[in-house]
Amino acid sequence: MGFVVFPGAFLIIDKGANITDAYKWCFETIQADFANWLLAYLVGNVIFFAGAVALFIGIIFTAPLGQLIFTQQYERVKPGTPTDSLSGDSGHIR
Repeated sequence: MGFVVFPGAFLIIDKGANITDAYKWCFETIQADFANWLLAYLVGNVIFFAGAVALFIGIIFTAPLGQLIFTQQYERVKPGTPTDSLSGDSGHIR
């Protein structure tokens, strides 16, 4: 479940959306491009856990890299971009 709602946190922080709009956007966006979201999630977690296996000191370096992969996926499809599924022509969240 965390995989599906995690991008909503980015939307809340980035655009100031309310929780219900953010999670509706998450479900719609992930359903439209499930493979890329899943790939970003899996690769980000593999990088994160590789640092955890390296005596936990690796987390200092790998946790931000894993998070950056997921953040880049959000930036690619966030509201206001041409592939926006939540907003209309204005690029603003309703």
